[in-house]
Amino acid sequence: MSASPPAAAPPHPQAAGVPAAARAPGLGRRLLCAAYEFCLLFGVTFISNYLLLSLAQWRWPLNAVQQPILQAYTLCVIGVYFIYFWGRGGQTLAMKTWRIRLVGPDGGRASLLACCLRYALLWWGLLPGAIVFALTRHNGYAALIVLASVLFSWVWMWFDRDRQFLHDRMLGTRLIQV
Repeated sequence: MSASPPAAAPPHPQAAGVPAAARAPGLGRRLLCAAYEFCLLFGVTFISNYLLLSLAQWRWPLNAVQQPILQAYTLCVIGVYFIYFWGRGGQTLAMKTWRIRLVGPDGGRASLLACCLRYALLWWGLLPGAIVFALTRHNGYAALIVLASVLFSWVWMWFDRDRQFLHDRMLGTRLIQV
């Protein structure tokens, strides 16, 4: 009686629950999905900000107190949008259209905590630019730092063995093509 060889282990822990046929979406699909997402978010933020400005009876130009409140409100509205859809089914409307899904480490739905952390980590590229702007008050340098930080995330995805973003690698979540 011969001993059967041991079962092959998955290539890494994050892929343990993801079907072998599931693969990461390509760069073109991700860019098109992001462009569509920006269009949808324009509508979502336009309506939500219009409601806030109308209900609060704020007039343009906003004063030094109103402007950061509007920015924080917009950040929260976008967060609710992403966290709700990622947590509900792993897909926003743009992700459904381009057949991309966010899954957790086990291949199932991502947890609410993972969705919240993923959203928070998506904004990490703004932090270095905000620090540079606060120290120098020079928009050009801050914009370059933000651009470099965002590009780093996309470059990371290109060289990652599973084509996942750095924040997905850190959280164990994955984007897969459906």
